[in-house]
Amino acid sequence: MNEKHIVVCDDDEVVYLSVRSIMEKMGYQVHEAHDGMTALRLAAQHSPAIMFQDIQMPGIDGYEVCRRLKSDSSLRRIPLAFVSAMDFEKALDQCLSVGADYFIAKPFAPNDLAADLYFLAAADFHPEYGTLTKLRITRSLAVEKQRKRSKGISVGVGEGIVEPPAPEAAPGRAPTGAAQLSRQVAGLIKRIHLLETLLHEKRILSDHDAERLRATLASQESPAAEEQKKDDVSWEG
Repeated sequence: MNEKHIVVCDDDEVVYLSVRSIMEKMGYQVHEAHDGMTALRLAAQHSPAIMFQDIQMPGIDGYEVCRRLKSDSSLRRIPLAFVSAMDFEKALDQCLSVGADYFIAKPFAPNDLAADLYFLAAADFHPEYGTLTKLRITRSLAVEKQRKRSKGISVGVGEGIVEPPAPEAAPGRAPTGAAQLSRQVAGLIKRIHLLETLLHEKRILSDHDAERLRATLASQESPAAEEQKKDDVSWEG
């Protein structure tokens, strides 16, 4: 797998610009898709380090994209992060059933997203389980799955999807509380260093991307402003 490629499949330009500007600073090449079939084609072509996938898409939706990705023996190791405005709790069971890895709720603060992506990229997007709860806005579905199982709730995966085995301790060396704490502290120290790197960046967006982002937001706000003006006139009348 070439860890220098990622795929972003989202028709929201704000999401694409945010993810691209962050990942390009870390040396990743970002490939954009606006439908599920293109996303799958790019995944097969580039074997990205991670895919960012909207759920509600034209053609096949994000769930079907994830199901096909995780059912393909040559692609299932690619982590998939849903980026969606859907309610996480309502979407959780479906996300787990298709084998997704992460969920990022829209809208999000770019600084929070950047902190999570710097953290995840440092571990090639496969961090140790004990550090996943330290993510700011990215929900780890591995953590959610474990929470359900701890409550006695069965969690299945879709047909054809092979769930990777849970990591096992080395023979004859059962993990101790001190060892687990040591791993968590090491993960926290790494996160602090990554955040320091992020804070030393003067900005997340380049001037060009910032201008595109402002134009996109302005175009989204204009219809809402016109509707509000009509409502005000109607109320005054």
